[in-house]
Amino acid sequence: MTSMHRLNEPNVEANSLALFAAATADLICEYDAQGCYVAVNPAAIALLGLHTQMLIGQSPLSLSQSVPTADRLVLQQIQTEVTQVQRTKEHLRVIHMFATAAGPRLYDVAYTPILNADGEVVQVFSHGREVTHYQASPFLEKLSTAKALIGIEMPDLDSPGTRIAKGAEPLTRRLSLNDRKQAANIRRSAELLQLVLDNIPQYIFWKDRNSVYLGCNRRWAEMAGIQDPEAVIGLTDEDLPWTEEQKSWYLECDRQVMESDIAMLSIKQSQLQADNRLTWREVNKLPLHDATGKVIGLLGTIEDITDRKRAEDLLKQSEAKYRQLAQREELQNRLASQIRQSLKLETILQTAVQEVRKTLDSDRALIYQFNENWQGTVLVESVASPWGSTLGAVEPDRCFPEALAERYRQGRVLVLKDVQSSNLQACHVEFLHRFQVQANLVVPIHTEDVLWGLLIVHQCQAPRDWQETEIELLKYLAGQLGVAIRQAALYQKAKENAAEAQAQACALQAAIQELKHTQAQLIQTEKMSSLGQLIAGLAHEINNPVNFIYGNVNHLEQYTQDLLELIDFYQQQYPEPTADVEEKIDEIDLPFLTEDIAKILQSLKIGTNRIRQIVLSLRNFSRLDEAVVKSVDIHEGIESTIVILQHRLKPTSERRGITVSREYGDLPIVECFPSQLNQVFMNILSNAIDALEDAIAKGHWQPTALDSEDEQAAEQGPCICIRTGLVDGQKVSIDISDNGLGIPETLRQKIFNPFFTTKPIGKGTGLGLSISHQIIVERHQGHLDCYSAAGEGTQFHIEIPIVQANNLEVTQAETARYPD
Repeated sequence: MTSMHRLNEPNVEANSLALFAAATADLICEYDAQGCYVAVNPAAIALLGLHTQMLIGQSPLSLSQSVPTADRLVLQQIQTEVTQVQRTKEHLRVIHMFATAAGPRLYDVAYTPILNADGEVVQVFSHGREVTHYQASPFLEKLSTAKALIGIEMPDLDSPGTRIAKGAEPLTRRLSLNDRKQAANIRRSAELLQLVLDNIPQYIFWKDRNSVYLGCNRRWAEMAGIQDPEAVIGLTDEDLPWTEEQKSWYLECDRQVMESDIAMLSIKQSQLQADNRLTWREVNKLPLHDATGKVIGLLGTIEDITDRKRAEDLLKQSEAKYRQLAQREELQNRLASQIRQSLKLETILQTAVQEVRKTLDSDRALIYQFNENWQGTVLVESVASPWGSTLGAVEPDRCFPEALAERYRQGRVLVLKDVQSSNLQACHVEFLHRFQVQANLVVPIHTEDVLWGLLIVHQCQAPRDWQETEIELLKYLAGQLGVAIRQAALYQKAKENAAEAQAQACALQAAIQELKHTQAQLIQTEKMSSLGQLIAGLAHEINNPVNFIYGNVNHLEQYTQDLLELIDFYQQQYPEPTADVEEKIDEIDLPFLTEDIAKILQSLKIGTNRIRQIVLSLRNFSRLDEAVVKSVDIHEGIESTIVILQHRLKPTSERRGITVSREYGDLPIVECFPSQLNQVFMNILSNAIDALEDAIAKGHWQPTALDSEDEQAAEQGPCICIRTGLVDGQKVSIDISDNGLGIPETLRQKIFNPFFTTKPIGKGTGLGLSISHQIIVERHQGHLDCYSAAGEGTQFHIEIPIVQANNLEVTQAETARYPD
């Protein structure tokens, strides 16, 4: 290449510079205000190993993403230097290491900012010269170790991308005549490095294996009374203005560090400086090693902690003075926290007196509350042994005049250093002596503008000189207690309001629930009433023609018998009938007719009797005319209900039949509300049939016994068992059980709740068992319980008295609540 590569074509005046840049072996680059390459000479392109098209317009950082690791580190370092120059607007010199096929190559690179008329950086110009042939001196190695130990970044000459920042270590060698210029540059770098060390706030020195000084920074030299840091080289601690004790101690520390190869850190010691000023230092001594790891000396860093030491001494001197203030602050915070965390007034007051007594180291602390006529009572106290208690003590009227109360209301604080020598009334002194009080401190407690009570501290052992801080502490706490008392009162009022609101809400909820229940019950009762009316009307309409048929069947049977006897008589009188009569006898098959007509008449009698029984069952179930207590046969009501449900018990094409077994006991006539009791039987039997149908649908029984006449097979199928009996001669019991799948315990506990049902929507209202429970328990003073477990069937147990205690007094309200 014959020129530098730019984004824009250079003008003619710059051609000579471009030719120089193209011919020189030095690295020359230009960067724009964004840190992107504007121009790069051939030497830089060759060293970076990138094409011109890749460099121009790109920043070193963006290029580092697509190059090998070694080159990436160099480009990232270049980006860092360019950015620093743009930010600081100052000249910067660094040493970069580039990895090449021939090995690592070092370049001393200078970065120069180009400013416009406004002082803004518009370009950065870099010029680099190779310094690979220089070698690092032992001084560089030692100082590199020292700087690393005290936190200064040092270059690793074996690592790519290494930089030696502004003021880098001097690189020395035996210079030839042709390299003196480069040596001068390195010397300037050494001067900059020394400048960095001299500006470090710590004191730095390093020694050889024999504790001979090899160097230091200017701050350490001035402390030792040496003007030039280079003058320390070759000296020992014996040559410096330390005390004999200090010299001995320094040498002992040096020996321990270098022999044990273990650093001594944070050593606090006094230091007599050259100006005879005694200071305090925190010293670190660290071993230095050569390339083989052998200890060749030590590095020392010193930090001046004189101000810190003085502060610690002052803190110790003032500790006693401020301990009491700290305790006061702690007590204030603790009580404030207690007030925030608890709204229980008794707890807050008790905590306050305990903490006050302990903090003030007094014999007794108490809180006194006023009531009417400025009488009062000690609410809480904390008292040390052996002093007596003041709880419940009441101040007499004559010892506490209203004028004194007015002064307390205005915020007066009573400070008695010695009760005996005070100006109190005799009765007051007598009262205080009763409780062994020799010194007294009283602070009023206000809630808003009302004088609520007093916070009192007693000293019983001896008189006491109360301090201003103690008085201020008590006043502060009295104010906090006033806030706490006000909050507790508001909280109590809020609790009372909340409880009242809760009670009203519960009452309203109960009323709403009762209203919903009553409404649903009325709807259900209306349905049952409508059903009863329908059944009664139907029974009445059927009963009339059935009675007509039933009443004439006997006559028809008698007439038919008479006619048949007449025919038989004719056959006896005229054994030889005419041909026409013989033909008619054959046509009507007189012998069969004579035999079958009797069977037909018997079937008519059985059918009409069955119809009459069904009609009677319907009438018994409806009981429209029985809205008061009646004496009835319980079994009759059960059988009537079974007759009505008979169609659900018969087998169908989809399921087997359900057997009903009866184990009736010998029951007397029972006083009850028949229609309501029948409603209970209907609900329980209907639920039993539902449960058995569900079990059949789920395959609980095998179909082998379907329609079987075998009694054992029938028992194994779905069955409802009804048992009745007497209990203690005063109650009747009815048990209705099924052998279905049973009810889980979690559901069994809810079955009597209104609106609770496990049936699908539209198939159950959840009111049947709830109403049944009310009818048995409330209406009949009985019991209705359910016993069940999953897989073991279900049993409902009913108990009602044989005689109802209120059978003669059925109020209109009851009749309205349970309409039939």
